[in-house]
Amino acid sequence: MHLELTGEDVTECTGGARELKDADLERAYRSTVDPRLNYEQSLEIAMAIVRKQGQQRAAEARG
Repeated sequence: MHLELTGEDVTECTGGARELKDADLERAYRSTVDPRLNYEQSLEIAMAIVRKQGQQRAAEARG
């Protein structure tokens, strides 16, 4: 998995805790190459991966 991310307050990807929509992309879309996750979105995806791994490990331990 490869994710582009930044600590900057960008709006290059929709969704996340702020529920960014397509219309929000105009505010701070700075990358002309790959859209980047902002710091909040980066933390959210990291936590989602950790939760998923925990669920998989728990399922493996049960049987």
